[in-house]
Amino acid sequence: MTLEQLQEKLKFLYDDDVRKDISIYATTPTTGLRLFNIENQFLDELKVAFIEEIKAVTDNPSDNFTLENYSSSTKRLDAIYLYDISDQLKPEMQSLKDVKESVDLDNFVVNPENSIDQVNGLYIVIKSDEHVISLYKHIFGVDKIYAQRNLFIVRSHDQFVKQTESMLRISSSFQMLCVDDEIIMTDIQKLERIMDLKEVLTNRAAEHIATIVNERQLVKDSVQLERVSKEPTMAKKLIHALTDGKVFLLNISNAAIIAFAQSKGAKLNMSFEDNQFDLKNKAEAKRFIKLIDDDYLTSGLTQEDYDANQKQEL
Repeated sequence: MTLEQLQEKLKFLYDDDVRKDISIYATTPTTGLRLFNIENQFLDELKVAFIEEIKAVTDNPSDNFTLENYSSSTKRLDAIYLYDISDQLKPEMQSLKDVKESVDLDNFVVNPENSIDQVNGLYIVIKSDEHVISLYKHIFGVDKIYAQRNLFIVRSHDQFVKQTESMLRISSSFQMLCVDDEIIMTDIQKLERIMDLKEVLTNRAAEHIATIVNERQLVKDSVQLERVSKEPTMAKKLIHALTDGKVFLLNISNAAIIAFAQSKGAKLNMSFEDNQFDLKNKAEAKRFIKLIDDDYLTSGLTQEDYDANQKQEL
């Protein structure tokens, strides 16, 4: 999916002539999706707020704004991300897909075993006759007001009384959006912390390390690449090199890659053995990943060598 395709699929949200309904579901650590039975007037207010937020998040006016593949992009600004590791869905992601098809779910019932205090996620479904999208909103501690831990007062008729029920603050921010069957990540900093996506990236990187070591036989062993791929940024860079990088897309030979690295001598400071890279430590592994992602470039004007992480073709 491209950014333009995503924006096209969301246009129904902004069409005043299209009737749109909203439903909100909640989860706790011990329960699945439950319908939040919210009064209609407040639901309408929430619908307007979430639609405005969707437009703000996905229709950024910046010329540099892009939709990136999550597994291989190291871009952190002016971007939202397509979750492209569909065989490794976190539970929240699966629920985000499932909720669009949910019907007749039980209401969220507050009782001693199931309280607002325990809510950890909201799933928002907005649909028309022809379209349906879903949003995921993680509930943080700051989104809750715990009645048992604090003394709050509210107005009741002509006097103030103690607030005895915990309260939940619902803002229009969200972290994921599901359109068709695609998941769009809109706040990867929070999602990476909430869902521990580091493990997902490491697992995907391991598949590509096997390609480098066993199939291409470009590197003597996998030890240092496995160590460095535990860092999300390097895992993404390695995945990018093998899926979108020019070195592998153009099928540059092992001999040509090694010859280039050797020609740079101390600038790259790589180790070799039996026509393979022999990576001695994490530093060499990082330089190797940057090498196969074509980061080391030479200026045709000055003949100077550069480390160019972000490359844009002319």
